[in-house]
Amino acid sequence: MFKQKMSCSPGRRFARASCVLLLLGSVLQGHPVLAAAPNGLAGAARPDKVMVQISVDHDGQPLAAPRMFGPLGQAMAMQWSRPDATAPASAGRIELTVTATAAGQLQLDTRLSAGQPLRLVAQPRLVTPDGQVARFESRDAAGHVLGVSITARLADAPELRQSQGPSAKP
Repeated sequence: MFKQKMSCSPGRRFARASCVLLLLGSVLQGHPVLAAAPNGLAGAARPDKVMVQISVDHDGQPLAAPRMFGPLGQAMAMQWSRPDATAPASAGRIELTVTATAAGQLQLDTRLSAGQPLRLVAQPRLVTPDGQVARFESRDAAGHVLGVSITARLADAPELRQSQGPSAKP
């Protein structure tokens, strides 16, 4: 019988040791080594923050187009007011919390208030794929429609380009 001694070159030993150290360091720091990315690819960590673009309109006329950025699961809110205080939706507030579902989609829990004084007009829960537009509308007794379109996407940092719609007060 022959005994064969297995040996590795110094370069291969260094590569193996480096991999073991990286794996050990990642585990000790609590970071996943391979996590599912938003597009389903392994190897990238999934962002824990969300970029939200909102478009609010009244009877098809734009009222506000804010963008918000924050951690998943944290409530965000914005208010708007228009110079024409006689319009039914001249003032409003939208509150939004975005969470990730087990199916990999984004759940948007919203509260929409409008008028002066502000009153709750809608409180929908929307579920949408990352980066897709979700929309809801509320119709008042006079037939006026207050519409809200929301695009939420996972992001590591806020998108800094200026929005094209009317400005809103945070």
